[in-house]
Amino acid sequence: MACGVPVLASDAPALVEIAGGAAAHFGVDDVDGLVAAVRGLDDAASRARRVSLGLERASRFSWDEVAARTRAVLDGVAAGGEAARCA
Repeated sequence: MACGVPVLASDAPALVEIAGGAAAHFGVDDVDGLVAAVRGLDDAASRARRVSLGLERASRFSWDEVAARTRAVLDGVAAGGEAARCA
């Protein structure tokens, strides 16, 4: 998404959570759904919409934020306190 390409992803909960509506989702065992998602990229307007949504969605995530959250959890674990619990 961050590279400006349309994304296709299975409907596994973690992928739906991360990609949201920016990706075209299909059932993990749904070959026809995957084919339909790929064919949906033939339409320039649909492809451009997916790229735009993907760039917007990807902007919500950053390595700095991941590092800060990881550090907070590790600091909490090291301290043995309540901060060790993940939200």
